[in-house]
Amino acid sequence: METGGGQAYVASGMKTAATNSKLAGLTLIELLVVVVVIAIVAVMLTPRSRIHEKAYTVVCMSHQKQIGLGLIMFQTDNNGEFPWQVAGTNGGSLESVSQGQVSPHFQVLSKYIPNLTNLLLCPTDKNRKPADNVSQLRDENVSYFLNLDAGTNTPINTSILGGDRHLEADNKPVHPGLFICTSNMVLSWSSELHGKMRNGPHGGLLFGDGHVQFTTSKDLNDFIQSQPAATNRFAVP
Repeated sequence: METGGGQAYVASGMKTAATNSKLAGLTLIELLVVVVVIAIVAVMLTPRSRIHEKAYTVVCMSHQKQIGLGLIMFQTDNNGEFPWQVAGTNGGSLESVSQGQVSPHFQVLSKYIPNLTNLLLCPTDKNRKPADNVSQLRDENVSYFLNLDAGTNTPINTSILGGDRHLEADNKPVHPGLFICTSNMVLSWSSELHGKMRNGPHGGLLFGDGHVQFTTSKDLNDFIQSQPAATNRFAVP
């Protein structure tokens, strides 16, 4: 009797353990289902504009990176000088500096940068269209400024070579043309391009060594303050 009862107890215990195991398995599956559903809902609730903006940021930085590589290749072929430091008779754009236009400095890069006209536009710059060809390139077809005082006598890893055009100085928009940037100015990004970022307007900066950094307004101002030259001339489209 006792032995039979013991066997019955063991069998009952095994049955209870098996039942608990099944319940635990079902609970785990249900938990995984809940996690997946939450993830899907989170993606659905993420604003499309934010997703697009992140993609645009990657494309914009890629454009500036390719521009930087083109400028470095030009330097290599021209004794370390940028287009705006080389006379037009030698393939540069020195004579265009006083005009304040940026497009002539980009035009001379056409042999270094395939598909140049498309690369000169940021994907968030919806009001501008690429030029049909390099010969028709105008400032209205460009999204990026160039620093005409960037040269080989400065630390190239911190020297600003160019960047997105949507600049503000002392809370006022920087207009197209030759903009004289001084170290006592407070620079920031406007909301015209890349203005839908979570932490406020951002913008890309291209540096002399070819790297590109996406920055906040604070970062931008810090970089301006750290420039080797107290004054920098920006050709802004």
